[in-house]
Amino acid sequence: MCYDIKTSKKAQLERVRRAQDLLALEEIEDASGFNHPEVLIYTDRSPNFPEVATWGLVPHWVKDTTQKKQLWNKTLNARGETIFEKPSFRDSAKHKRCLF
Repeated sequence: MCYDIKTSKKAQLERVRRAQDLLALEEIEDASGFNHPEVLIYTDRSPNFPEVATWGLVPHWVKDTTQKKQLWNKTLNARGETIFEKPSFRDSAKHKRCLF
């Protein structure tokens, strides 16, 4: 996913630079998964209609806001090799998949 986002972002930046759209250029450069943007996703709960969700994974065992903030960026990306083994991703990878 990160490669696709990076490639798409690069193409978007080239397009707005050619158009000299400074506002769009700034918005695209600031875009990052670490900003935890709201995105449209398709889940198993609503496979035909997108839902608005905040990007990021917060494991069910997180107890408070401080712990949430610490884990939010650490769980932004998962490695395919260990996604079903790591406690942070295991349950979500098995039961709560989505597309965006």
